Parts: sequence; structure tokens; C-alpha cells
Amino acid sequence: MTTTSMLSLLLLFLVAQVRASGSDSSFGASEPPTVGTEVNATANTTASTPSTSASSDSTSPEETLAPIDTASSTSSTFQLVDSVDCNSTVSSTIYVIYNKNRALFDVCVSDAQYQIFPFLGTKPSTAQVEDMASSTSCIAVFTGVLLADFPQCTISGFPLKAAVETLLKIHVDQVNGWAALPTAERFQEMMSWRRCVNLAKEAGVPYDSDSELYAEYEENLDIARSNSSIRVLSNYQVEYQLASGSWYDADGEDDEVVGSTGSDDTAGTVSAGDGSSEVSDSEASNAEENSTAAGNAAPSVAAHGVATAITGFLLSVFLMTA
Repeated sequence: MTTTSMLSLLLLFLVAQVRASGSDSSFGASEPPTVGTEVNATANTTASTPSTSASSDSTSPEETLAPIDTASSTSSTFQLVDSVDCNSTVSSTIYVIYNKNRALFDVCVSDAQYQIFPFLGTKPSTAQVEDMASSTSCIAVFTGVLLADFPQCTISGFPLKAAVETLLKIHVDQVNGWAALPTAERFQEMMSWRRCVNLAKEAGVPYDSDSELYAEYEENLDIARSNSSIRVLSNYQVEYQLASGSWYDADGEDDEVVGSTGSDDTAGTVSAGDGSSEVSDSEASNAEENSTAAGNAAPSVAAHGVATAITGFLLSVFLMTA
């Protein structure tokens, strides 16, 4: 066999390997590592073997899960309403919350091995849904977004409000043993349903309010809103209470307990676009620019690594056959 033929065969083999590696990587990233012990033991739900728990939960009888209705433009009980993008005020406030609580977001991403915001375009696995619903940091972040009471809108191609409400619903179900862990597919269906419910409700048209699933959401979200161990300050800083009674944020700052008279520091008082926010518009803009740059960097890094590997391999073959 000539040198040219050998190089051609090796190059074809290398291309096949690169393609196989690329297809496997999208699945390998969905396997989360063992979740460590959270700071707040009372709120912690460990998931040391997520794949096992996910498979056992998915075998639960389907009749234990509430049916998911479909919105329709001709329905008299569940009207279909078009999605809307978040306006500049809501988008800026969402990025303010992200910026003020970046450390909490980062811990949440580490716990679940999934980034819910800024959305990167990939859907979470069943194990990642479970880990987001059991992580103390994730629940603190989600509760903060819930208490901010944003309208239902799409930001970066993602229905953040519906996603957060769905994960909090799952969290309360898991803590109380009220429902089996949903599969990744059912999570997507629940999130889509909740988005349609919120849009219809805000538009003043029928929003499936008599359904079993709607009743479950309302009960669970009322429990999440009344969680006195999580609060949102007037500057959108999210904190949760430790067993010692002090308040903790992921930046490592412990605050003394604020009395009930401090209404500005009580959970549930924050609203989207609140003029009392202590965060400037430039901070929100910087957070959005930084998160976008970080998201765009990942594909270029992967492509550079593949190109480097191919170049190095071909060079070594030429040296051996020279």
C-alpha cells in the first residue's frame, strides 16, 4: 500500500471518529455528577443516584399524573393565545436578578449540570429536572423569580416564568410525595401548558382554570410563595435562611435576621420594574452582554479543539512515513 493510500484511509477513519465523538457529546453532558450536601439541611433533597431514581419514578402508573389539556383557538375553556417577547423593562429586570444573584445561579448550574438561564437551546434530561427541583440554590433562584411576578413572555427563546413555576411545582410534589417525578418529555409538556395558561389568563380569556393540573399548580405555588426561609430584597438580592437564623446568599455574606416590620426586605414585595430597585440599567446590560458572550464561546472552543486534533494527527503521520 502506498503512502498516499495509507494517509487517505487514516483520514477517513479520523473523520468517522470525530463525527461519532460529536454525536455522543450531546448526550454525555446530560449525565450529572453526584450532588453534594446543601448548606440548608432542612431544604436539601439529595440525588446521589439520579439515573436510578429517574428510572424508578418513570415506571409509576400514568393514572397518578394529572392530564395535560391543549389550548385551542376554538376552545371555550382553554383559549390559545400567541406568545410574546419580553419587553425591555421586563428583560432588563430579569437580567438584574441574574446579575445580583449570579453566584446562586452558578451553584444551581453546578448542582443540576444544566443552565436554565440564559437559555442555551438544549432541553434538560429527566435527571437534570430532578436535580433542579431538589437543589437549594435552584429553589432559591426560582422562588426569587416567582416573587418578582413577571408577566408570561419569552426571553432568549425561552418561557422563563412557565419553566420556573413548573420546577417549583415539581419541587413541592417531591418534598411532599404528592406526584411521581415527571420525565423530561412530560416536563416539556407541563411547561408548555403552563405558558399557555399564563398567556390566556393575562389576556382575560379562558385558561383551563377548572382542570386538575391547574389546581395542583396553584396549591404548590402558594406553598412556594409562603416559604418564609427565602426572601427577595428590594434590590432583587435573593437570600435564604440558615438553621442558625441568619440569612445567606451565595456571595458568602450572612445577614442578621430582619424583623417582620422591614416590609422592603420581606419575600413577596418585589414586582417587575419596581422603581425602588437599587440596581442600575447598566448592570443589567452588562450581565446580558457577558452571558451572551459566554454562550457563544462554547461552540468555537469545541471547533478549535477538533481542528487542533486533526492537524496534530496528520503531522504525526507525515513524520512517520517520511
